[in-house]
Amino acid sequence: MPAACGVVDLDAAQGTATLDSLCAVTLASGEHLVVPDAQAHPWVRDLAPATSGAIGSYLGVPMRHSDGTLVGVLCVFDVRRSE
Repeated sequence: MPAACGVVDLDAAQGTATLDSLCAVTLASGEHLVVPDAQAHPWVRDLAPATSGAIGSYLGVPMRHSDGTLVGVLCVFDVRRSE
């Protein structure tokens, strides 16, 4: 997904359901998520971006407000798996 600022309807813009995203997994865990091989990682291998090959590797870090509230995820990904 391209970078976005503000509230964006990513489902409509990108065709990936937000709940079927690696970012949703990162938000649910509340911790950083490092995925060198999305098709092998037990938490994400069954999600559409991994099964389709759209995401090979992923890094997501939850962003928190100063009061601790989760406000989003900063993420990077590649279609290639990392080593």
